[in-house]
Amino acid sequence: EYGDPDNPLASITEMFRGLDESKERQCFTIGVCYYPEGRPYPGMVMEVGKGSKEYADFIDKLGWDVDLFHHYGYNGGLNPHITGQFAKYFANYRYELIFHIATMIPNTHYKKKLLNSNQVTISWVEKFTEFHKDLFENSPSLVNIVIIPLPSSLFRIKIFNKNAEKPDFGPLIDDSIVTKYVLPTITRQTGINALTVENEENKPKPFTVRKRIIESIIMQY
Repeated sequence: EYGDPDNPLASITEMFRGLDESKERQCFTIGVCYYPEGRPYPGMVMEVGKGSKEYADFIDKLGWDVDLFHHYGYNGGLNPHITGQFAKYFANYRYELIFHIATMIPNTHYKKKLLNSNQVTISWVEKFTEFHKDLFENSPSLVNIVIIPLPSSLFRIKIFNKNAEKPDFGPLIDDSIVTKYVLPTITRQTGINALTVENEENKPKPFTVRKRIIESIIMQY
């Protein structure tokens, strides 16, 4: 019988399955919220189904569109039957990243649950004077990267970090001014860096987990 501890072949097969199923890269999620003018509160944000053209252009370049019905990489808890067929995804040799984008998720209840699970949130705020810092302080996110469109067609960045003991993660810093051409890439990398810093102590690296499994197989067989 498969998995029988008295059957060495079954046991080593199970260990190799564990190796195959272990992650090769770090897997992260980042939340994205859109705050239109006149809707400064999170409850209102959950009801917003689309944003400005500038926001849409930003989202378009934030990652790749993946069809969740045929996506075999990290899905970050998204379910195509509930959260919609498509999602924004990014990956390289070190990371896999899924964005929980409020304007792309139709189910309000599940949307709130997903957004509240993120350590890092990107907030696009059309009118910063309506965005209250205490909203972030009461949210579950540790880092909030706020994007504010300016009349000059540039974008101001505000970064709120609850953990003052953690070092700056960059490349964006508080009060940066950037163009639309670099905004998606530099914002994504800042989010990844923030997640890496926040998880460096309590989340084992994938290669160390795989190394431990391989060493266990060698020791036992």
